[in-house]
Amino acid sequence: MGAWAALAVAIALVHGLGIVFLIAGAPPAARRPRLMRWYLVVLAPTAVVNLAGQPCPLTVWEKHFWRLAGETPYQGGFVSRYFVEPFGAPGLRPGDETVILVAVVAWCALWLLYAAVRSLRSRRASARESLTSPALDAASGSTSRGGGAPPPPPPAAPRGPPPTPPKTPPPQKTPPPGPPPED
Repeated sequence: MGAWAALAVAIALVHGLGIVFLIAGAPPAARRPRLMRWYLVVLAPTAVVNLAGQPCPLTVWEKHFWRLAGETPYQGGFVSRYFVEPFGAPGLRPGDETVILVAVVAWCALWLLYAAVRSLRSRRASARESLTSPALDAASGSTSRGGGAPPPPPPAAPRGPPPTPPKTPPPQKTPPPGPPPED
């Protein structure tokens, strides 16, 4: 395999992985903000190209490198070639591509909506928690509540039986006043 053919295969692999990530990566990305950043990096250019109705640049480049390698590139789009035809179907018509595109957009939109709602709920919960729990003031070491509220009262004394006083020795008898006894 020549360099041009290897480049065409590499582009096809990256393209295929991107499509799989768009579909299978939506649920995990909705739950993990770090993964969502990467998901949006893949989703944004894909959405722009498809909404503009332009051919995918990766498909154009792949076919170009197949021509440079001396091969005849496939007819139709990438999804039809690698995701439909291997399963015995003849390929996609233009209307079929639109149906698949709408289904993928709906799938991605639902997961993005889920992620947005989850993020808002998490922020609201943490905001409520910060308003109700005392914060430790690093400078004074005291607790403060937002809005100048007084600090909470000190903890109550433990309940139980009262402590017993320490035992003292019995008092010694003192002789009655008067003359000392004679021996």
